[in-house]
Amino acid sequence: MKQLKLKWLLLGSLLTSTGTSFMWPLTTVYMHDYLHQSLSLAGIVLLLESLVMIGGSYIGGYIFDHLQIHFWLQLAISLSVISLLLLIFLNGWPAYPILLIINALGGAIANTIVNSLATLIVEKDSRYVFNMLYFMANIGVVLGTMLVGIVVKYNIRLIFVITFIMFVFFWLIAKFYYQVPARAKSSSTSAGDSTKQLTKTSRRHFWLIMGLLLAYLAIQLGYSQWQSNLSIYMQGLGISLTKYSYLWTLNGILIVILQPILNFFENHYH
Repeated sequence: MKQLKLKWLLLGSLLTSTGTSFMWPLTTVYMHDYLHQSLSLAGIVLLLESLVMIGGSYIGGYIFDHLQIHFWLQLAISLSVISLLLLIFLNGWPAYPILLIINALGGAIANTIVNSLATLIVEKDSRYVFNMLYFMANIGVVLGTMLVGIVVKYNIRLIFVITFIMFVFFWLIAKFYYQVPARAKSSSTSAGDSTKQLTKTSRRHFWLIMGLLLAYLAIQLGYSQWQSNLSIYMQGLGISLTKYSYLWTLNGILIVILQPILNFFENHYH
């Protein structure tokens, strides 16, 4: 069995990030302007999608620890592929939010498993691995949001077609290159278990972690407005959907440019 390679994890991250970046900038606009639903209802759909993703992340973690990774990863990606295929033809109300939520479940499970697989990459430092995964995900945001501004001018259904194709490629990569020997997973898990027995998080570190999580929550509460209200507000100002997508592109470019700089300071002044 082939050893898991970082380059395939990075390519998978790029494909999924690019594909999903075709979808989420348009969610609120599509439900409000194309399906003629209220912003409140669109917000409820986004809330349900987020809750499903939380559940999917937990399921993905459980699968990595207890079940056969490759089979369940393929199944999770297949769930996204099937829902995206159906979205090409069934994108009205209420089919659109239902399929959107199903796609979110499959994507969250798969994303958690892929991030967990990254811990098994032994030839690179773990910080480098996760920094590169984050970097490739943001490259995907840049590409996806830039292209969606172009594609949406022609036919919004092409958004679902392109996302479907990218997830099919992701499925193929996972099938042939994400097969992990059982001994690699079990040794990693055993090491983690022994560490848990030997160390215990101190009270000071516990509250430090809680503070970081609360700060992250506060940031995300504001950041979520990008994906919900901001698109409708900008259109109300006469700013086109294409320019809204380019704003996301600029956001991704800034992250891509600044991340290596932050990594430099982290590596040299931590």
